Amino acid sequence: MIRVLDFLYGYVRGAVGFSLLMAGASFLAMPRQGRMHKAFGTLFVSVGALFTLSALDPVLRIPDDPSNLIVIALIYALSQSLFEIGLYLFGDEAHEGTRRRTYVAGAAWSLGLWLLSFLDYPLGLEPLRRGPEDQGLMGPFHTFASFAIYAWPLALSVVVTRLAQWKFRDLPRRSKEAVPIIGGLLSLAAILALILVASLFDWAGAYKAGHTLLELWMLAWYFFIVRKPDAFVRFREEIGKGHERNLSLSEGEASIIRERLQRIIEDESLIFEPSLSVGGMAAEIKVPSYRLSHYFNTRLGTTFSAWLNTLRVEYVCARMAERPDLTILEISVEAGYGSKAVFNAQFRKLKGVSPNEYRRGEAIAR
Repeated sequence: MIRVLDFLYGYVRGAVGFSLLMAGASFLAMPRQGRMHKAFGTLFVSVGALFTLSALDPVLRIPDDPSNLIVIALIYALSQSLFEIGLYLFGDEAHEGTRRRTYVAGAAWSLGLWLLSFLDYPLGLEPLRRGPEDQGLMGPFHTFASFAIYAWPLALSVVVTRLAQWKFRDLPRRSKEAVPIIGGLLSLAAILALILVASLFDWAGAYKAGHTLLELWMLAWYFFIVRKPDAFVRFREEIGKGHERNLSLSEGEASIIRERLQRIIEDESLIFEPSLSVGGMAAEIKVPSYRLSHYFNTRLGTTFSAWLNTLRVEYVCARMAERPDLTILEISVEAGYGSKAVFNAQFRKLKGVSPNEYRRGEAIAR
């Protein structure tokens, strides 16, 4: 009976894998494809290739090291596809360069895992356990790599909304598109977590169940996308509108923020903290940091950093007139600057001259 179930598991795995390969290839081959089609095409191709190779492994007998590299590369492609989907849905990267750095970090992590598995050979380490797929013997580093490959897609699934412009709080409460899409992505993260846990504890039944669920998830999402090709565009539009609504400040809220900022300015102690950030300021005046950032952007037409540097540079100018006995460096440290180069750059940006030139000009004027 067990042999029959194993045969059916392998057969279904291969059939689903080949189907996903074809589905993903058709998505990628579409002319003028959108970002979602490209991301899902890559996702289907990578997962389909993983399933197909697993089903054909008894026939192909690919050596361990090339096989590991192929698997790690495909899981990297899967991870970045999920990242692209999440970024698209939540308004793209909040800070320029985040997307590129994430790609580089994922590639470095994947390459590092593959190279790590080679340490078993020169160190002569004894096999630690058998692989969940082919039951082949694996050394300690090989074992660690086989588990850690699932960490990257799980990590990206969790942090993608932290890196994107829009957040879960921007989701409209009655969004028709949010339930299936967010539910689907969360269920995928749960399935990947199940596979990882089953691998860690060598639960063969749970491991196969997790992969079977992953196969069903992929098929379900393929049919969902085919049936509702515009669902992701509408989701993005809805959450974008929700983000704009959440950011809008009422006159009362703006007035409260203005009054609390004025008290902070008058007190001065916090303004000159070298490590002060928009988050620290927001915590001090008891408003969410994104609301404070929006206040600076919309009400003052500036950023928190520019606002803070203006206050500090004005303090330096006043202090130079009051205390000619103090050096410019001493005054800049008082104002919260930990770097002379940063201070000089900000001063020149705001005053058009260097601090030394400004002080000499003030001296001549007096």
